[in-house]
Amino acid sequence: MYHGTASFVVVCLFFIATMGCGAKSSSSAAVQLVADPDLHAVLKAYIRHTPGEFEVVESPRSGDAVVVRLDTELSCSECYEIRGSGHDLEISSGDVLGLQYGLSALMEAWGYRFHHPFNTVVPDTIPSLSADHPAFRERVEPDMALRSLHMHTLHPIEGMKAFWMGGEGEAARAEAVIDWVVKNRGNDLQWVSLDDVMLPSVERDWRAHTEDVIAYAHRRGLTVGVGIQLFGSANLQQAFDLLDRVGSAEENRVQIEERLSLLTSVGFDRFNLSFGEFFGEEPETFVSMVNQVGSVLDELDSDAQLTTLIHVGDSEDQRVIYGGEEMIYYFLAQFADPEIVPWVHTVMLYNLFEDAGGAYHHETFDEHRTFLAERIEAGEPTAYFPESAYWIAFDNSVPVYLPAYMRSRWLDMEQMRAEVGPIPAHVLFSSGWEWGYWQTDVATLRLNHSLDGGVGVAPGWTGIVEWMYAPWGEEGAAVSDAIIALANAQADALIGQRLMAYFAGRDSTIDVGEAIGVVAQPMRVRVDRLDDLSAEERAAFESSVLEPLSVHIDEISTIAEGLPDTAGDPWLQEVADGVSVTRLRGAFVLAIYRAGLAHLNGLDSEPYLADIDTLLEEARTVVVGRHGQLHDPNGAQWIEPAWSNPTIYQYGYLLRSDELCFWEREHAKLQNLMEGSTVATVPGCAL
Repeated sequence: MYHGTASFVVVCLFFIATMGCGAKSSSSAAVQLVADPDLHAVLKAYIRHTPGEFEVVESPRSGDAVVVRLDTELSCSECYEIRGSGHDLEISSGDVLGLQYGLSALMEAWGYRFHHPFNTVVPDTIPSLSADHPAFRERVEPDMALRSLHMHTLHPIEGMKAFWMGGEGEAARAEAVIDWVVKNRGNDLQWVSLDDVMLPSVERDWRAHTEDVIAYAHRRGLTVGVGIQLFGSANLQQAFDLLDRVGSAEENRVQIEERLSLLTSVGFDRFNLSFGEFFGEEPETFVSMVNQVGSVLDELDSDAQLTTLIHVGDSEDQRVIYGGEEMIYYFLAQFADPEIVPWVHTVMLYNLFEDAGGAYHHETFDEHRTFLAERIEAGEPTAYFPESAYWIAFDNSVPVYLPAYMRSRWLDMEQMRAEVGPIPAHVLFSSGWEWGYWQTDVATLRLNHSLDGGVGVAPGWTGIVEWMYAPWGEEGAAVSDAIIALANAQADALIGQRLMAYFAGRDSTIDVGEAIGVVAQPMRVRVDRLDDLSAEERAAFESSVLEPLSVHIDEISTIAEGLPDTAGDPWLQEVADGVSVTRLRGAFVLAIYRAGLAHLNGLDSEPYLADIDTLLEEARTVVVGRHGQLHDPNGAQWIEPAWSNPTIYQYGYLLRSDELCFWEREHAKLQNLMEGSTVATVPGCAL
């Protein structure tokens, strides 16, 4: 009954007729959107990225079409009401965003699901809705003022070409992403700037492309932000930074103004100032330079907002003293001009209220939670800025499917609201949409709009997961049950028992960083260091890590058994692939470590070695199948092994998962451990 439109959207992205994708002549359109002429432009933009037969008219035409009358006569912001029944419907709203939210809600009642920017779930027919349908019962207003998606374009992800590099077809792809954010009730979009824009040959084309993209986002009702970095001394990923090195106040101001003016001239509404990772400047320098950026921005564009990023990192050398108080370096942002709004960041699938696994040296993110809570309670401006994927050797690049992200994003919002009140602004750090990671972005944007799930949706993140797969009936219910069960099991095992470190990968850069005390990912006992453990330590590792890991693998196996036959449906198969590859990942790691321990303990390791080979081939089959049916019509780009782009990663973000590089790396390390010498080349899996 329901299908996706990945191949259909390839054509639609380049279809510039005003009637929308798949539209027939006006007399035969299935849905007529009736509105005053001043609303036609935004409605035509909306249907241009909506598969189906639509037309925008000033008054209804004769025929049997569904008629939807739309207006913006309500006095509330971003709100809407739906009325009517059958084929005669009305949507009233407060503005163009509310108008589009209402239209999206109506289409979702018809069975549409806007799951992926380049792949929409489309019903075969438009049903007749009764007047008592849940979507028609009340005025809907958003819970949260700022509901933003941040595409981390320092990574070679889908948004990087569409929003930074440009090129043939990329403006249309950017429009599709903007449309998807709107349809999922977001009101803001941002991405990260890169330093190639300082090249005149790049700047000219970048400017034209960016101006067009921002103008389109503004027409759709979104505000637009861009990430910039302050200090070149901490710039590890070719971000656009404002200062190569700190000099005199006048020297600093000249360079900041010169560089910032590149970005202020194209129409951004907000500039999010970050400070790199692991390395920093003196506290007094930090605070004075943030204020100087604020002063320069006010002169260049007095309407633009400046925000700052309170990153994570709790190593001894990342703590500073300022005003007689010890704090994490990034918390210095709170002492800048009050007009500059601090955003609180957390990383990976961790949240503000539970264990942080040792990520960036954090046992928990208590300091970040306390800071955010105090600002909310005091009514001071702030935003929460967590992640929906970490990408680098951690989740979708392994690959491993982690619906626990959705639970964590909900838990932060729910618990914070219970303790001090609702979070006023939420910005979701996104690093790719394949392998089910679109789910976290969709769920989070919708939770930002309505933490209770929304009209006609059961409360919380579980209700949204059920809503995602409701179009598939009983099969969809079984799939949503599996996703929820897996997320809850991961919360217990991967977060609570700190097993995430063993599902994640490790590249050569992570190993080098650990040697000098630079830690991002949660640390683990390394395969190549098993021989450093005493017999007692090996036994403790078996009981504290490998036995719980085995139990969790069994949990995943049970969840997989509850999945329906998903063959032939790419949406359901995606979940099955994610569950399968996650089970295989856990079983592979378990076999690797048990083989190593058996060898060191003088036991037979052959059964484990045989399992390793079998599991690796099974995983390769799953990956080949999944990468053969990616949602993105340009999906081949994301497994490209050699791709010239302005990031430090000269390949697509799914390359390492396509190669199973992290798996092969651990296999090679095991071989060398067992041979006592370098018999296998260990792939770096990094740059």
